[in-house]
Amino acid sequence: MIIFNDIDLSIIVEKEVEGVLVPLPLVIREVNKKSLNDIYNEIENAKMKIIENKNNYVIEHNRKKEGINIFLLLPQYIRLIIWKILLRNPYRVKKMMGTAAVTSIGMMGKVDGWIIPYSIHPVCFALGSISKKPGVINNSIEIREYLKMTILIDHDVIDGAPATRFVSHLSDLIENSYAL
Repeated sequence: MIIFNDIDLSIIVEKEVEGVLVPLPLVIREVNKKSLNDIYNEIENAKMKIIENKNNYVIEHNRKKEGINIFLLLPQYIRLIIWKILLRNPYRVKKMMGTAAVTSIGMMGKVDGWIIPYSIHPVCFALGSISKKPGVINNSIEIREYLKMTILIDHDVIDGAPATRFVSHLSDLIENSYAL
C-alpha cells in the first residue's frame, strides 16, 4: 500500500480557446497545505492563462505536447493498453493526474439530480447545485441550503470503514462551515 502525504487535486477548468469553450485539466498540488483563498486564486489564475493554440489544451507548465498529439492519433484499443500500463505506477499517476478529483457541474447551471462520476482516481467528488429545502435546525423546521454531492470511492483502494468515517467527518465539516 502506498500512502501519499499530500493531496493533489485534479479539476477541470473551462476556458475559451479560439471562441470555443474547452474543458482543460488542472492539477492543484498540495491542496492540504493551502487555504481556500489560495486554491481559489490558483483556479482563477489557470482560467486567465493564455492558450497559444488549439493543440495546446494543457494548462500545466513543462508538459510535452508532441506526445499527446501522437497518442490521440492511435486507435482506441492501443490507447487503452497504454493507459493500463501507465496507471500501474501510482507515483506516475499522482504526477500526471493528482490523487483525487473534483468535478462541479453545478457551477454551469441548476442540476436537479445526482451526478455519478467515472474516474480513475481512488476518490472523486461530483458537486451539483445548491438548492433550498426545509431542514431541521435545533428541533425546528427552517429553510436550509443543500449541496448535492456524490463521492465515488474505489473500494479496491480504500476499505469501507475508513471511507465511511471520512465521509461522515467531511459532512460534519461542511455542515459546520469549516474554514469559511
